[in-house]
Amino acid sequence: MNNTLDKHSAEKPSTTPADIPDPETTIFHVTVKPLFSKEATPETLRIAAIGGITVEQSDGRGAEEVGVTLYAGDTGNHTPLLERAGKKSSVIDMPEATGCTEATMSIAAEPGNGEYPDFSEAVIGAKMSGIAGEDLATLEQREQAVKDFLQALGEVATCALLLKNFSELSKGFVATFKPGDRKEPSGDFYSTITADSPDSSAE
Repeated sequence: MNNTLDKHSAEKPSTTPADIPDPETTIFHVTVKPLFSKEATPETLRIAAIGGITVEQSDGRGAEEVGVTLYAGDTGNHTPLLERAGKKSSVIDMPEATGCTEATMSIAAEPGNGEYPDFSEAVIGAKMSGIAGEDLATLEQREQAVKDFLQALGEVATCALLLKNFSELSKGFVATFKPGDRKEPSGDFYSTITADSPDSSAE
């Protein structure tokens, strides 16, 4: 692992491993913003990129809630997905509570049929926030907490991309995943998580 992280001066850790949302107790709201071409069909390969993340931390009386904005489209449109979304870069700023300063996420998903299962892949890269004076053991714990959180983001975003039939997906919707609801996407799912520097695959 490359431990050369973005270092921000701090008298004490601003985000500890315990502060990062625990996927097992967090509610995820995924807002799908459709950017499909007119030629797209239910069998079209679906692609998506993260547009934003929000974190509403618990006051001790309820679960933390994470909002995910997901731009969804298809490969049949010759205009790049991010250009359709009006974005110049796939990199987004991350809330401090996530333990990251910035991140990217790209997803590809293809619904299965009677012969083949669903296929999907999520690639997520994030730059962890640096903490002055942090010891190696705490850094490793925080890195694992960040990776677990990013893995959960990839799973709920991919599930949302595969969850609805195409007519509903092309109109946009909000999918909510409560604690216990989150699971790995159906069929063949692959994920690549990097918690050092943003991934450039979605650019």
